[in-house]
Formats: sequence, C-alpha cells, structure tokens
Amino acid sequence: MQTEFEKIMEQLKAKLATWQVGRATPALIERTLVDSYGNKMPLQQLGSITSLDAQTLQVQPWDVSTIKAIEKALYVSVQNITVAVSGQTLRVHFAPLTMEKRQALVKAMKQQCEETHIMIKRLREDLLNKLKQDKKNNGLAEDVFFTEQKKIQKMVDDYNQKVKQIESDKEKVLLTV
Repeated sequence: MQTEFEKIMEQLKAKLATWQVGRATPALIERTLVDSYGNKMPLQQLGSITSLDAQTLQVQPWDVSTIKAIEKALYVSVQNITVAVSGQTLRVHFAPLTMEKRQALVKAMKQQCEETHIMIKRLREDLLNKLKQDKKNNGLAEDVFFTEQKKIQKMVDDYNQKVKQIESDKEKVLLTV
C-alpha cells in the first residue's frame, strides 16, 4: 500500500526535477529523446552530461556522429537554450529565467501538485473499495475494517502533506532570483 503512494511521489519528484530553476542540471536534458541509430534514445544513453556553470551544460557524445542529431533534439525539446558545437562536444546554455517565466513555472508546478493530490485521492478510493470488498466477501470484522480505514486515511494525509511541502519548497526555489 505504501509503495503505491511512494510511486506517486516519485513521479512528482521526477517531473519537477526536469524544470529549470536558475541552475542548469543534467536532469534538465538527460531524458531528451534523440533520433539515433534508427531509434529514439534518451540523451543520457548517448553521452555524458556535465554542468560547467550555473547556466551551461556540456554534452560529450560517445559517438561523434550523433552530434547533429543531439543538437537537433535539444533545440526541438528544450526551450530558451542555445546549443554550440565545439569540436566533439556540445555546450548547452540556458537563458536566465524572467520573473514572468518563473511565475508561469509556479503556476504549472501547482497544477502538477494538484494532479498528484488527485492521484492520491483516487488511490485512497481504490484502497477503500478493496477494503469494502474484503469486508463483504471475506467477512472482515468491523473493528479491523475501521482500523484499516483509519490507516489509509492517515497515509493519505501524510502524503498530501508531503506534496504540500514539496510545492512550498519548489515555489520558493522558483521565485528566488
């Protein structure tokens, strides 16, 4: 039961990790899909990604012939960047975020957190329905039923609080210039 809640939290954290918030990190581009070798592959499988400074990442492809495909994929999938090819590496420079863009990111982040709250609510409903079925089909005792129901609600409350904390922390980071 708890692992299902953890999966929901991991999805939220993974989604928010890909957002630029003033510092360029490899997580921003590592999942970018690149047309290479006849397939779409994540950039992290085609080379190493390192952070040069707060606004710049360097991509070192393992196969130099993929440079053009990587450059194209980055331009298509990532906004507000400049890609410069220098020899056998690519430098990806991220433009600083404006306050307007930061506020738009906060709005999108709150939407993502709201979707996570909804996922938690749906999981609670599923768990309660299973519990009710168990009570009906297997003769689960009333006291056990209510104890389990309270456990589920406590977990829901705890995970909703964690989402609120992530939302609050991320908002502070997004709005910090």
